[in-house]
Amino acid sequence: MKIKSQFEPKKYLKSPHLQTILTQYLVKSPLPDLQHEIFELSDGDFVEFYFAGDVSKGLVIILHGILGALDSHYAAISFEALASLGLGGVFVSARGAGEKLNRTPRFFNAADTKDLQEIILHLRQRFPNVPLFAIGYSLGGVILTKWLGEYTADNPLKAAMAVSIPFDLKFSVEHFSRYPGKLYSDYMIRTIRRKMLQKFSCHDGLVDLQALKQVRTFPEFDNLVTAPINGYTDAHDYYQKGSPKYYLKSIQTPLLIVHAKDDPFSSSEAIPAEEELSEFVTLEVSEHGGHLGFISEIKQGKPDYWLVYRIKEYLGDFFL
Repeated sequence: MKIKSQFEPKKYLKSPHLQTILTQYLVKSPLPDLQHEIFELSDGDFVEFYFAGDVSKGLVIILHGILGALDSHYAAISFEALASLGLGGVFVSARGAGEKLNRTPRFFNAADTKDLQEIILHLRQRFPNVPLFAIGYSLGGVILTKWLGEYTADNPLKAAMAVSIPFDLKFSVEHFSRYPGKLYSDYMIRTIRRKMLQKFSCHDGLVDLQALKQVRTFPEFDNLVTAPINGYTDAHDYYQKGSPKYYLKSIQTPLLIVHAKDDPFSSSEAIPAEEELSEFVTLEVSEHGGHLGFISEIKQGKPDYWLVYRIKEYLGDFFL
Protein backbone atom coordinates (compact mmCIF):
# COMPACT_ATOMS: atom_id res chain seq x y z
CA MET A 1 0.00 0.00 0.00
CA LYS A 2 1.23 3.47 -0.86
CA ILE A 3 -0.12 6.42 1.12
CA LYS A 4 0.43 10.15 1.47
CA SER A 5 2.19 11.17 4.67
CA GLN A 6 0.63 13.54 7.16
CA PHE A 7 3.99 15.24 7.72
CA GLU A 8 3.85 18.94 6.87
CA PRO A 9 6.65 21.20 8.13
CA LYS A 10 6.40 24.90 8.81
CA LYS A 11 6.98 27.02 5.72
CA TYR A 12 10.53 27.97 6.73
CA LEU A 13 11.49 24.27 6.92
CA LYS A 14 10.37 23.11 3.49
CA SER A 15 13.88 23.07 2.01
CA PRO A 16 15.16 19.48 1.80
CA HIS A 17 18.68 20.69 2.53
CA LEU A 18 17.64 22.51 5.69
CA GLN A 19 15.75 19.41 6.80
CA THR A 20 18.83 17.26 6.17
CA ILE A 21 21.61 19.51 7.48
CA LEU A 22 19.91 21.05 10.52
CA THR A 23 19.78 17.67 12.24
CA GLN A 24 23.57 17.98 12.67
CA TYR A 25 23.44 21.36 14.40
CA LEU A 26 20.21 21.64 16.37
CA VAL A 27 19.98 20.71 20.03
CA LYS A 28 19.81 16.92 20.41
CA SER A 29 17.61 15.19 22.94
CA PRO A 30 19.62 13.56 25.73
CA LEU A 31 20.20 9.84 25.51
CA PRO A 32 18.80 7.62 28.26
CA ASP A 33 21.01 5.56 30.55
CA LEU A 34 22.57 2.91 28.32
CA GLN A 35 23.97 -0.55 28.91
CA HIS A 36 26.89 -1.22 26.56
CA GLU A 37 27.73 -4.73 25.36
CA ILE A 38 30.02 -6.29 22.79
CA PHE A 39 28.32 -8.98 20.71
CA GLU A 40 30.76 -11.45 19.19
CA LEU A 41 29.91 -12.52 15.65
CA SER A 42 30.49 -16.05 14.36
CA ASP A 43 33.42 -15.03 12.12
CA GLY A 44 35.40 -13.52 14.99
CA ASP A 45 34.35 -9.92 14.48
CA PHE A 46 31.95 -7.94 16.66
CA VAL A 47 29.18 -5.34 16.80
CA GLU A 48 28.22 -3.18 19.77
CA PHE A 49 24.87 -3.07 21.57
CA TYR A 50 23.48 -0.14 23.56
CA PHE A 51 20.39 -1.17 25.53
CA ALA A 52 17.92 1.20 27.18
CA GLY A 53 14.51 0.85 28.82
CA ASP A 54 12.41 -2.08 29.96
CA VAL A 55 12.49 -4.90 27.40
CA SER A 56 9.79 -6.99 29.07
CA LYS A 57 6.99 -5.45 26.96
CA GLY A 58 8.92 -5.30 23.70
CA LEU A 59 12.41 -4.71 22.27
CA VAL A 60 13.14 -2.52 19.25
CA ILE A 61 16.40 -2.91 17.31
CA ILE A 62 17.71 0.44 16.03
CA LEU A 63 19.95 0.34 12.92
CA HIS A 64 21.97 3.37 11.85
CA GLY A 65 22.98 4.87 8.50
CA ILE A 66 26.28 4.91 6.61
CA LEU A 67 27.93 7.48 8.90
CA GLY A 68 25.51 6.97 11.77
CA ALA A 69 26.49 6.56 15.38
CA LEU A 70 25.00 6.73 18.84
CA ASP A 71 25.19 10.52 18.71
CA SER A 72 23.03 10.66 15.55
CA HIS A 73 19.81 12.59 16.21
CA TYR A 74 17.63 9.62 15.30
CA ALA A 75 19.14 7.47 18.07
CA ALA A 76 17.86 9.87 20.73
CA ILE A 77 14.44 10.38 19.13
CA SER A 78 14.02 6.61 18.75
CA PHE A 79 14.75 6.01 22.43
CA GLU A 80 12.42 8.91 23.31
CA ALA A 81 9.55 7.38 21.34
CA LEU A 82 10.17 3.90 22.76
CA ALA A 83 10.31 5.16 26.35
CA SER A 84 6.90 6.79 25.96
CA LEU A 85 5.53 3.41 24.85
CA GLY A 86 7.22 1.55 27.68
CA LEU A 87 9.40 -0.40 25.24
CA GLY A 88 13.07 -1.24 25.41
CA GLY A 89 15.50 -0.44 22.63
CA VAL A 90 18.92 -1.61 21.50
CA PHE A 91 21.02 0.60 19.25
CA VAL A 92 23.35 -1.56 17.17
CA SER A 93 26.69 -0.09 16.16
CA ALA A 94 27.40 -2.09 13.02
CA ARG A 95 30.55 -3.98 12.01
CA GLY A 96 33.25 -1.36 11.43
CA ALA A 97 31.07 1.59 12.41
CA GLY A 98 32.10 2.09 16.05
CA GLU A 99 35.05 3.93 17.54
CA LYS A 100 37.00 0.67 17.81
CA LEU A 101 38.39 -0.81 14.59
CA ASN A 102 36.75 -4.09 13.72
CA ARG A 103 38.90 -7.20 13.41
CA THR A 104 38.16 -8.49 9.91
CA PRO A 105 38.43 -6.76 6.52
CA ARG A 106 34.64 -6.95 6.03
CA PHE A 107 32.48 -3.95 6.91
CA PHE A 108 28.74 -3.36 6.95
CA ASN A 109 27.22 -2.57 3.57
CA ALA A 110 23.85 -2.46 1.82
CA ALA A 111 23.90 -5.98 0.37
CA ASP A 112 25.13 -7.87 3.46
CA THR A 113 22.38 -9.08 5.80
CA LYS A 114 24.34 -11.85 7.53
CA ASP A 115 25.24 -9.79 10.61
CA LEU A 116 21.65 -8.66 11.03
CA GLN A 117 20.50 -12.27 10.83
CA GLU A 118 22.91 -13.23 13.62
CA ILE A 119 21.84 -10.27 15.75
CA ILE A 120 18.13 -10.97 15.42
CA LEU A 121 18.50 -14.70 16.13
CA HIS A 122 20.63 -13.92 19.19
CA LEU A 123 18.07 -11.47 20.56
CA ARG A 124 15.25 -13.94 19.87
CA GLN A 125 17.07 -16.60 21.90
CA ARG A 126 18.00 -14.17 24.65
CA PHE A 127 14.49 -12.72 25.00
CA PRO A 128 12.27 -15.63 23.90
CA ASN A 129 8.96 -14.22 25.15
CA VAL A 130 9.49 -10.58 24.18
CA PRO A 131 8.05 -9.13 20.92
CA LEU A 132 10.85 -7.95 18.63
CA PHE A 133 10.69 -4.96 16.29
CA ALA A 134 13.26 -3.05 14.25
CA ILE A 135 13.73 0.48 12.92
CA GLY A 136 16.34 1.11 10.24
CA TYR A 137 17.57 4.52 9.16
CA SER A 138 19.00 5.13 5.68
CA LEU A 139 21.60 2.36 5.06
CA GLY A 140 20.38 0.56 8.19
CA GLY A 141 16.89 0.63 6.67
CA VAL A 142 18.25 -0.71 3.38
CA ILE A 143 19.81 -3.71 5.15
CA LEU A 144 16.65 -4.26 7.21
CA THR A 145 14.40 -4.12 4.14
CA LYS A 146 16.59 -6.56 2.23
CA TRP A 147 16.70 -8.91 5.24
CA LEU A 148 12.90 -8.86 5.48
CA GLY A 149 12.69 -9.82 1.81
CA GLU A 150 15.19 -12.66 2.21
CA TYR A 151 14.14 -14.17 5.53
CA THR A 152 10.41 -14.62 5.16
CA ALA A 153 10.03 -17.97 6.95
CA ASP A 154 9.89 -17.98 10.77
CA ASN A 155 10.74 -14.28 10.87
CA PRO A 156 11.19 -13.31 14.55
CA LEU A 157 10.20 -9.67 13.99
CA LYS A 158 6.64 -8.65 14.71
CA ALA A 159 6.96 -5.48 12.60
CA ALA A 160 9.55 -3.10 11.23
CA MET A 161 10.01 0.47 10.08
CA ALA A 162 12.49 1.93 7.57
CA VAL A 163 13.20 5.65 7.20
CA SER A 164 14.76 7.51 4.24
CA ILE A 165 16.06 4.50 2.37
CA PRO A 166 17.55 4.77 -1.15
CA PHE A 167 15.37 2.28 -3.02
CA ASP A 168 17.76 1.92 -5.94
CA LEU A 169 21.48 2.36 -5.20
CA LYS A 170 22.27 2.96 -8.87
CA PHE A 171 19.86 5.92 -8.94
CA SER A 172 21.38 7.27 -5.72
CA VAL A 173 24.94 7.03 -7.00
CA GLU A 174 23.94 8.84 -10.20
CA HIS A 175 22.16 11.46 -8.07
CA PHE A 176 25.36 11.96 -6.06
CA SER A 177 27.37 12.58 -9.23
CA ARG A 178 25.78 16.00 -9.82
CA TYR A 179 24.92 19.00 -7.68
CA PRO A 180 23.47 19.39 -5.12
CA GLY A 181 23.81 15.66 -4.37
CA LYS A 182 27.56 15.86 -4.99
CA LEU A 183 27.98 18.12 -1.96
CA TYR A 184 26.69 15.35 0.31
CA SER A 185 28.65 12.68 -1.55
CA ASP A 186 31.92 14.62 -1.26
CA TYR A 187 31.50 14.93 2.51
CA MET A 188 30.62 11.26 2.96
CA ILE A 189 33.48 10.03 0.76
CA ARG A 190 36.02 12.16 2.67
CA THR A 191 34.82 10.68 5.94
CA ILE A 192 34.68 7.10 4.65
CA ARG A 193 38.09 7.41 2.95
CA ARG A 194 39.71 8.61 6.18
CA LYS A 195 38.22 5.74 8.17
CA MET A 196 39.09 3.10 5.56
CA LEU A 197 42.69 4.31 5.30
CA GLN A 198 42.99 3.74 9.04
CA LYS A 199 41.27 0.35 8.81
CA PHE A 200 43.23 -1.08 5.89
CA SER A 201 46.59 0.12 7.17
CA CYS A 202 46.08 -2.80 9.60
CA HIS A 203 45.35 -5.29 6.77
CA ASP A 204 48.52 -5.15 4.71
CA GLY A 205 48.10 -5.49 0.96
CA LEU A 206 44.33 -5.97 0.81
CA VAL A 207 43.60 -2.48 -0.53
CA ASP A 208 45.81 -0.18 -2.58
CA LEU A 209 46.10 2.68 -0.06
CA GLN A 210 47.51 5.11 -2.62
CA ALA A 211 44.55 4.46 -4.91
CA LEU A 212 42.19 4.82 -1.93
CA LYS A 213 43.61 8.29 -1.21
CA GLN A 214 42.54 9.31 -4.72
CA VAL A 215 38.94 8.06 -4.43
CA ARG A 216 36.38 10.82 -4.97
CA THR A 217 33.10 9.04 -5.79
CA PHE A 218 31.05 6.11 -4.54
CA PRO A 219 31.59 4.01 -7.70
CA GLU A 220 35.35 4.48 -7.34
CA PHE A 221 35.23 3.47 -3.69
CA ASP A 222 32.87 0.55 -4.25
CA ASN A 223 34.93 -0.83 -7.14
CA LEU A 224 38.19 -0.46 -5.21
CA VAL A 225 37.07 -1.49 -1.73
CA THR A 226 33.44 -2.53 -1.13
CA ALA A 227 33.14 -5.07 -3.94
CA PRO A 228 36.45 -6.97 -3.62
CA ILE A 229 36.52 -6.96 0.20
CA ASN A 230 32.91 -8.08 0.60
CA GLY A 231 32.66 -10.56 -2.26
CA TYR A 232 30.86 -8.67 -5.04
CA THR A 233 31.97 -8.71 -8.68
CA ASP A 234 32.08 -4.92 -8.94
CA ALA A 235 30.16 -1.81 -7.93
CA HIS A 236 27.31 -2.60 -10.33
CA ASP A 237 26.91 -6.07 -8.82
CA TYR A 238 26.92 -4.55 -5.33
CA TYR A 239 24.27 -1.93 -6.23
CA GLN A 240 22.08 -4.61 -7.80
CA LYS A 241 22.29 -6.89 -4.77
CA GLY A 242 21.88 -4.08 -2.23
CA SER A 243 18.92 -2.17 -3.71
CA PRO A 244 15.81 -2.62 -1.52
CA LYS A 245 13.36 -2.28 -4.41
CA TYR A 246 14.15 -5.84 -5.52
CA TYR A 247 13.04 -7.29 -2.16
CA LEU A 248 9.86 -5.34 -1.41
CA LYS A 249 7.54 -7.81 -3.14
CA SER A 250 8.80 -10.74 -1.04
CA ILE A 251 8.29 -9.19 2.40
CA GLN A 252 5.83 -10.99 4.69
CA THR A 253 6.27 -8.92 7.85
CA PRO A 254 4.47 -5.58 8.45
CA LEU A 255 6.86 -2.87 7.28
CA LEU A 256 6.28 0.88 7.28
CA ILE A 257 8.61 2.85 5.01
CA VAL A 258 8.73 6.60 5.65
CA HIS A 259 10.21 8.57 2.77
CA ALA A 260 10.30 12.15 1.48
CA LYS A 261 9.99 12.93 -2.23
CA ASP A 262 12.63 15.64 -1.82
CA ASP A 263 15.23 13.38 -0.15
CA PRO A 264 18.55 14.77 -1.47
CA PHE A 265 20.23 11.36 -1.09
CA SER A 266 17.92 9.77 -3.60
CA SER A 267 15.82 10.40 -6.68
CA SER A 268 12.04 10.58 -6.63
CA GLU A 269 12.12 8.46 -9.80
CA ALA A 270 13.32 5.54 -7.68
CA ILE A 271 10.29 5.57 -5.35
CA PRO A 272 8.45 2.27 -5.99
CA ALA A 273 4.96 2.07 -7.43
CA GLU A 274 2.23 0.39 -5.40
CA GLU A 275 2.38 -2.76 -7.52
CA GLU A 276 6.05 -3.22 -6.52
CA LEU A 277 5.09 -3.64 -2.85
CA SER A 278 3.88 -6.74 -1.05
CA GLU A 279 0.62 -6.56 0.89
CA PHE A 280 2.67 -6.28 4.11
CA VAL A 281 4.48 -3.09 3.05
CA THR A 282 3.13 0.42 3.60
CA LEU A 283 5.08 3.12 1.77
CA GLU A 284 4.31 6.51 3.29
CA VAL A 285 5.59 9.39 1.17
CA SER A 286 5.70 13.08 2.11
CA GLU A 287 6.40 16.05 -0.14
CA HIS A 288 9.02 17.39 2.29
CA GLY A 289 11.34 16.02 4.95
CA GLY A 290 14.76 15.74 3.30
CA HIS A 291 16.98 12.87 4.38
CA LEU A 292 16.25 11.72 7.94
CA GLY A 293 14.91 15.18 8.77
CA PHE A 294 11.13 15.38 9.21
CA ILE A 295 11.41 18.45 11.45
CA SER A 296 7.93 19.94 11.94
CA GLU A 297 9.11 23.18 13.54
CA ILE A 298 11.80 24.65 15.76
CA LYS A 299 10.88 26.06 19.15
CA GLN A 300 13.53 28.01 21.04
CA GLY A 301 16.27 26.24 19.14
CA LYS A 302 14.84 22.78 19.82
CA PRO A 303 13.53 20.75 16.87
CA ASP A 304 10.15 19.06 16.95
CA TYR A 305 10.79 15.77 15.18
CA TRP A 306 7.65 14.34 13.60
CA LEU A 307 9.29 10.90 13.56
CA VAL A 308 8.88 10.67 17.34
CA TYR A 309 5.11 10.80 16.89
CA ARG A 310 5.12 8.47 13.87
CA ILE A 311 7.17 5.81 15.67
CA LYS A 312 4.86 6.00 18.68
CA GLU A 313 1.77 5.79 16.49
CA TYR A 314 3.02 2.90 14.36
CA LEU A 315 4.48 0.69 17.08
CA GLY A 316 1.74 1.62 19.52
CA ASP A 317 -0.84 0.03 17.22
CA PHE A 318 0.68 -3.40 17.95
CA PHE A 319 -0.08 -3.05 21.66
CA LEU A 320 -3.71 -1.93 21.49
